[in-house]
Amino acid sequence: MGLFSRKKTITVSSTLYNLAGPVDQRPNFLKSSVFGAIIADDGSYLGETLTNNYLTGPGIKQRQFYNWAVRTSYEGLPVSSIASQQKLDLETVKAEIPVPATPAGLVTQMQSAILQDGDFSWVAEKHILDNFPALYNTDWVADYDAEDHEVVIQYEDTSVEYVPAGDYDPAAQYIIAYFYQSLPTEAGPWTEIDSGMDIIDFSLVPSTGSYTFDNLDTVGTPLQTFVDLEEKTTEDRTYSDATPPTSTSSSTFTTETFQNEDTTYLKHEYNGSNGDTVETTESDFIFTIREKRAIRVDTVVTTTTNDMGGGVTETVTTTVETEVLEPAYDYSIEEQITTTSKVVGGYQMFVYKIGGTNANLNGLVTTAPAALPEFFPFIPIRLSNKSIKDEIFDSVTGNGLYASSKTAYRKAFGKNKFNSTIDSLEDNPDLGDIDYAYLFFGVPLNVAENSSKKYLFNFFEGLVPFQNTTGSSITNLQANIDAYDIAIAAYENWVTAQGDNTDPLFNTPRPDVPTIDIPEYTTIRINTDHVSLDDFDNRISWFNIDVEVIAGLYEAGANGGNVKIEKGGTLEWQSNNGFSSEKISLETIVMYYQTSDTSHKKMTIYGLQHKNLIYKGKSVNISGHDALDDSEESGFLIPLHNPTVRNMGLVDATQMTTANAYMVINTYEVTKQKWYETLGFKILVVILIVAVTVATAGAGTVGILGANAAVGASLGLSGTAAVIAGAVANAVAALVLTQVITYASKQLLGDRIGAIVGTVLSIAVTGGLSGANFGDLMTVTNVLAVTNVTLNAFNDYNAEKWNDKLTDLEEKYEGQMDTINQKMEELGLNNGNLSFSPMQLIDESRGQGLGGATTFVPESADDFIHRTTMVGSDIAEVTLSMVQNYVNLTLQLPYK
Repeated sequence: MGLFSRKKTITVSSTLYNLAGPVDQRPNFLKSSVFGAIIADDGSYLGETLTNNYLTGPGIKQRQFYNWAVRTSYEGLPVSSIASQQKLDLETVKAEIPVPATPAGLVTQMQSAILQDGDFSWVAEKHILDNFPALYNTDWVADYDAEDHEVVIQYEDTSVEYVPAGDYDPAAQYIIAYFYQSLPTEAGPWTEIDSGMDIIDFSLVPSTGSYTFDNLDTVGTPLQTFVDLEEKTTEDRTYSDATPPTSTSSSTFTTETFQNEDTTYLKHEYNGSNGDTVETTESDFIFTIREKRAIRVDTVVTTTTNDMGGGVTETVTTTVETEVLEPAYDYSIEEQITTTSKVVGGYQMFVYKIGGTNANLNGLVTTAPAALPEFFPFIPIRLSNKSIKDEIFDSVTGNGLYASSKTAYRKAFGKNKFNSTIDSLEDNPDLGDIDYAYLFFGVPLNVAENSSKKYLFNFFEGLVPFQNTTGSSITNLQANIDAYDIAIAAYENWVTAQGDNTDPLFNTPRPDVPTIDIPEYTTIRINTDHVSLDDFDNRISWFNIDVEVIAGLYEAGANGGNVKIEKGGTLEWQSNNGFSSEKISLETIVMYYQTSDTSHKKMTIYGLQHKNLIYKGKSVNISGHDALDDSEESGFLIPLHNPTVRNMGLVDATQMTTANAYMVINTYEVTKQKWYETLGFKILVVILIVAVTVATAGAGTVGILGANAAVGASLGLSGTAAVIAGAVANAVAALVLTQVITYASKQLLGDRIGAIVGTVLSIAVTGGLSGANFGDLMTVTNVLAVTNVTLNAFNDYNAEKWNDKLTDLEEKYEGQMDTINQKMEELGLNNGNLSFSPMQLIDESRGQGLGGATTFVPESADDFIHRTTMVGSDIAEVTLSMVQNYVNLTLQLPYK
């Protein structure tokens, strides 16, 4: 059974949350890099900027995080192993199953034998088969109590039973075999079921029409029997007067001979079975009719009257009694019931834990490849219903897991927000239901982003050498299914016919119960043996992965590098072992990878399943079809595999990095509550070139496009949303405009003077000099004023204030990111997964700020030095340049 078991268990819930937020707000790293490089023109070549972004970006940093975990043996670094669900030799397993001494002659009939990982439902299943076989096919459920090491069974009538779990261990491997024991043939005694004697009327003897003549046998010693038959004559005389009556008798004897004849008839009836077991019965009948002779007495009475004279008469009555022989019949019907495959003990289950004392069974196991730390680490947030900040994980009083996990968080995300993440989760009023929570790196099977789909394709393609099946396994399985379907249909028709004596199959020999091999699954297991993290256990299983290269496009419009994942067909068959029946399904997942303009790869995965074991055997099981049907990101999470990540191109690997961090919440209650939304829990760890932060001004603030509130209102928004949207629009418009002004100034006036003029104009345009006009800017006084204002602002921005400001902005960022992204998208700034931050242009390394202003002026360090160190002749040159080029500046430079 195993993966195909009819077992019923209480499941738990595992909920997946992407730390990058909703799908439509996740960035495209390449587009964002290009856009940012163009808008924030800092003199670098685009190719140089892109190369630098990728070599210092999140893809490389994530690899560094993995290397750090390996180098330091971080506790959250899992190990992995690959093992196959082996179909075992039935005869070998059969030889190790005990056979009771009584009744003598029992034979073990094997149904299946497989090697699989531990599953507590087997404890319940075996207990029911051993003790309450009639309840096996009823609605029962099982749960595991790890604290008491008991399996709790609730039956259909709601009664509950606690069963010791014995040697159950979810981390161990077990041989699971299903069998029954029977007596091949057992003939019962002959029993007389009907009889009759001395029947003269043969029509009263039961009909022999359904029997077959067997034998006619003469019976008796000697063969002939001699019988003396008497003929007795009696005369009775009576008189009419007082003369006494007289009576005389005489007998004569004749001898006759005869012999008894026994005729035997035979009949065989097949009784069949009720279809619930493999046991069948047959009846043999012997119908014996003995023809013998019975003595019949025929009596003849005659009367005559004689006249004796004198008025006296004599009456003579002559009675002749003659014995004659006539046929008579005795009969008897006897039945002997023969039972074939008489089951003793019912349907049974054999469970053996690998590593026990049976060397023969231990020898059936193929050693799995050595466990290797090839998967990315996970970071625990909550374990066994306790926060990772609990004292048992403390460095002083506990095992130090908190400190190492905090370091891992910083290595992974580049910030020290570990405690905030924990605190936000623990604000949940249903915290008691959250037993385990991890930060996990992976890709869900139903991911929408193409680079992540490439990872999935490459990952599964890399598993092909490890599976214990080939392409022919599918062909063979299909042929077996076809043959099995025919055989099982014949068997089920026969079972049905046993309830209808008019059916031609009624009382016909029972066909053999067909069997079909269980598909041998391969499982990759990602787990850890750390004492505090041993409940982390994820397994991915499949029957076969088949990859083929096909010419052409997988669909019209497919471009090189495109990947498509969809549901395939399903192989189905009905399994019936003679005791129970269940439907078995083998789903397929199909992946297409357009490797070039002229060819693509097609990958078909059969029987893909994901199991997240989270409670000492309790698990959340997701099939491939279920994952692809999920409207949200599925819990079918493929962990990041370092070799696969390294084999990807840096562009795809980096793009995948922007949204492959997840919080996995494991709860006992099955729930889909979006607690991260209802509680304001905003963990948006997006590793970008820069963070998108907009410090909103008041509703009355006027920007390049007008008042913030007015701009927002023009977009159909109101209230705070209008202010935020207006601030974003004004900030971006001003920043883009300053880039245009500076570029044009340099083209007209040269790099040195043009940079200074561009800065002065930018300050005016973006509100640095309120009410200023172009004519005013050409005066020496205002040029100096601008210089002084900017210089004073620079002096005011000491390190401490700047750090405080950064902290402030970061907090606002975490609180406003969702809203800002949404408004930017409404403004057309986030189309095509484009993520651009106005702050990219205004950090301290790129420009200086105006004291007290909410808008910053981008300015390079060189431009700032040149401007703030101007002497009188420089100022005069700037003023004269602006006057001499007044017409060009006026016509070509946008200004307020």
